Amino acid sequence: MNRLQILAICFLATLSPLFFTGCAFDGPQYPTTYGPTPTPVTSVVTISGSTYIPGSVTIVHGGSVIWNNTDPYNHSVFPDNGAGSCATDIPLGAGLSTTVTYPSPITIHYHCSIHASACNATCAASCTGMVGVVVVQ
Repeated sequence: MNRLQILAICFLATLSPLFFTGCAFDGPQYPTTYGPTPTPVTSVVTISGSTYIPGSVTIVHGGSVIWNNTDPYNHSVFPDNGAGSCATDIPLGAGLSTTVTYPSPITIHYHCSIHASACNATCAASCTGMVGVVVVQ
């Protein structure tokens, strides 16, 4: 073997661990599942300017909705019972919050009993004004 061949073998022997180490497979380095964004367990609705923001939230059953009243005056969360009849009105003073947990799938329409008072008798989905929807999947 001549000197050039010996140098080539030494050079390759020195670099070969770099090549093979870089090719090692430790499993995927990226997410292995794809699909729709998961529905949140808890959603926050901010009351600001006599508006529920966002006006519609979707959560999974067993999850909760938190209403935060950031207005300097009183509001309420007056939901239907899922069948279009009024449930219990939840007063919400200025700067206060309330949380409701929904154990099973249902769609709830709600309104402010102070600022959408025309809805107080029916709590129907057709109410207008300061209204919102909770969809529980």
